Amino acid sequence: MNNERPPASSPSDRPVLHGVDWAVQAGATDEVMLGTQRRVRRRRQERLALVATVGLCVLGVSLWVSPLSRPSATTVVASRSAVIEAPARQVLPDGSVVELKDGAVIAVAYTPGTRRIVLQRGEAHFQVVKDPARPFIVAVDAVEVRAVGTSFSVQRRTAQVEVLVTTGRVAVDRVVETQADSPPTDPQTIATLDAGNRTLVEATPSAAAPVVEPLTTTEMGQRLAWRVPRLEFTRTALSEAIPMINQHSTIKLSLADPSLGSVRISGLLRVDNVETLFHLLEVEHGIKADRLDSGEVILRRAR
Repeated sequence: MNNERPPASSPSDRPVLHGVDWAVQAGATDEVMLGTQRRVRRRRQERLALVATVGLCVLGVSLWVSPLSRPSATTVVASRSAVIEAPARQVLPDGSVVELKDGAVIAVAYTPGTRRIVLQRGEAHFQVVKDPARPFIVAVDAVEVRAVGTSFSVQRRTAQVEVLVTTGRVAVDRVVETQADSPPTDPQTIATLDAGNRTLVEATPSAAAPVVEPLTTTEMGQRLAWRVPRLEFTRTALSEAIPMINQHSTIKLSLADPSLGSVRISGLLRVDNVETLFHLLEVEHGIKADRLDSGEVILRRAR
């Protein structure tokens, strides 16, 4: 039996991921946005851009710069009916990884003794390779976030710097201004953050020490939701969609019956919430998700 629906031509012909009441009841409207209009897809395809790393060697200093003119969001047209959106992800010379939220701009300069990144605009998340001999420093004006081996995000705001730690520990320092004829002083540590903590640092040099506050797992996920890849499907066959989901999700899907691969889906899916896809496949097509102890999920027809 062919499960493919004919092209939408009437209100009754709807794609699989249609925006029905369950999405509101389940609080999943942020994860699945349905009825994607063709002009939105065209716009996204037009701004397709792959951000590339530029390596320079200047006077023995390894330098990488993300210029203002280069968009930091990566949009990949995976096929004629699927688009993958994710933050730009760059591997730095030491193996550390930086993800740039759309609009973020950084400049990176490595020396034999220091790994230094200047956040010029926006927000970035860093996964730092441990190297006790070379501290990893993210600078925003007079504020410096220092780590050895950890992961954290830094956001540059108008008058504040937000720091959020996902693993490990970081120190937040303030650079003390000195007179032109005075020797420079070492930065002063004004806060220390462990994993799951967040702080807002006032940009004013004379501001009081920042308050460190814990975040719940839910709050952390919401705050860093921009890091989660999104897959946009437009009448995409399951046989084509599943490999893309498996590539970007920790859950691995497979089909019990190859004929299920002809079922087509449409919508915008966050790869950290494939449960929404399972729900809709069951409601619309009678396809159930059979979860194995190994973590694999097999899609099969409900009996």
